[in-house]
Amino acid sequence: MSSIIEDGVTRHRISVSEYYRMAEVGLLAPDARVELIEGEFVDMAPIGSEHGGTVYALNRLLVEAVGTRAVVLV
Repeated sequence: MSSIIEDGVTRHRISVSEYYRMAEVGLLAPDARVELIEGEFVDMAPIGSEHGGTVYALNRLLVEAVGTRAVVLV
């Protein structure tokens, strides 16, 4: 873990391995909607209908574009 002072606030940045270890030992709930961005926890917004519809449409376009040449997973 590293400490960085930005705007007078001390931030403790963590690594990806530390993030996964926190999940393993139960510091993060299994259904926690957070992601690690540049060493900081960021709350993820729930997927809304517009986002879900866009993902569905893009997935369909990609599947059609690659045909049997590749597997497309969301």
